[in-house]
Amino acid sequence: MRIKYLLLLFLGFIVTKSVSQNHNDAPTSIENLSPATVDPRISEVFGNQLQALVLNVPNRLKDLNDILTKRVKIEDLKAEKDEKYPKLSSVPLYTTNNPDLKRDTVVDENTFNPLKYEFRFHARTTVIYRIDNTDKVIVIYPQPVLKK
Repeated sequence: MRIKYLLLLFLGFIVTKSVSQNHNDAPTSIENLSPATVDPRISEVFGNQLQALVLNVPNRLKDLNDILTKRVKIEDLKAEKDEKYPKLSSVPLYTTNNPDLKRDTVVDENTFNPLKYEFRFHARTTVIYRIDNTDKVIVIYPQPVLKK
């Protein structure tokens, strides 16, 4: 539970920092944002807190979309006998806003929702997780460093 709060605190700090540094990237109005215009994977994770935690914070929506479209990839990588990659089944679900989230039994590259899991999205290096009993891995690329 403590890790969830630290993760949320860290995410809040990053979003706040990016708001102050990237205010030109933010939409000029949040009036056109609605649950219907949000990726369903984001809606799934944030549930009834979507408006307060995502739609009212345009840079958070931008960061979440960036995770979904650019920073998380599923790639082929043959499993080795003594590899050290953590398995997807060992990663806790992020159920803070939606306690009804369920773990994926089959990972489909087109519909996989990485936001459901407590991945290390804010690591400074690439992070890799093995999809259990497959030759596929989930690769999380680091957030680009903001230039001053």
